[in-house]
Amino acid sequence: MDAKKLRKANFSDVEVEVLVDAVGTSYKVLYGKFSPCLTNNMKTMAWESVTEKVNAVSLQCTRGVVEVKKKWQDMQSAVKKKEAQRRKNLTQTGGGPSQLPMWKPWEEKVC
Repeated sequence: MDAKKLRKANFSDVEVEVLVDAVGTSYKVLYGKFSPCLTNNMKTMAWESVTEKVNAVSLQCTRGVVEVKKKWQDMQSAVKKKEAQRRKNLTQTGGGPSQLPMWKPWEEKVC
């Protein structure tokens, strides 16, 4: 019989803010082009550093590098989708007030 895998808690607002700030400070290392000065090992160490910062403020559980990377990718995807919807709404015609989405502070940083 398979044991049920316990679900971890959702990322808190504080964890998300720390994640955005940590990725922002080391963005060039995390997403830079590979070169003799920037290796895969350096990128791995940078993601581990980001994960340590997120885990330092986490009260519920510790997160792995894979989970933090996945959360960052999901956040980027959600912000891009929201921006695409905003651009689509700008060109629509019709009556009534515009339906522009409200941005959270961290979403502006991700964008």
